Amino acid sequence: MDTKLKGYGHARTRYVKPHGQLHAPARRKLTLTPLPSSTITPVGIGDLGTPNRISIVDVSQKSRYALKAVLELSFRFGQGPISISQIAKAQAIPARFLEAILAQLKRGGFVASRRGNEGGYILARSPAEVSVGDVLRVLQGPPLSTLCANHPQAECPHGTDCIFAKLWQRACSAVDAVYDSTNFQDMTDNYRATLRAKAPTYSI
Repeated sequence: MDTKLKGYGHARTRYVKPHGQLHAPARRKLTLTPLPSSTITPVGIGDLGTPNRISIVDVSQKSRYALKAVLELSFRFGQGPISISQIAKAQAIPARFLEAILAQLKRGGFVASRRGNEGGYILARSPAEVSVGDVLRVLQGPPLSTLCANHPQAECPHGTDCIFAKLWQRACSAVDAVYDSTNFQDMTDNYRATLRAKAPTYSI
């Protein structure tokens, strides 16, 4: 009779004689299974120490909520004030964070508020005049973070001689260029196209 004992990433086998005597365990063979590519996820600088993750710039959760809020206001541009609860529900943003985020966007000149029963928030500029980079800089400050942002040169053993510094800067500049060249009219058009594609179609 033989039984197999399951281990992590390999199988361990032992053979049992009828009288209960055990042979020495067979040599174990370790099989390594490659990680799926989906586990390699672009994330923020805070996760640099996490295995199998790559990071170029740090986009905080707060900034992501801000981008979603501006997207919703762009989507409803020209329809009048939108309440915090409407924005929160449409974009799955926690309402307790949204009020502070909108206040920050208002100080940056990107949204305006209206008081009263029919009050709420509106986009203060045309969606085509607001870029993703604009919103990120209001929330996170200029410039967008680089890989070395959390490691001042005074603490780096290579200092200004780091051979990778220019590479990181080029990579971050390329990402910044994408953010700055993408405005919320582009994002809104893509959003509408996505909603149309998901809408059910009926035929008679």
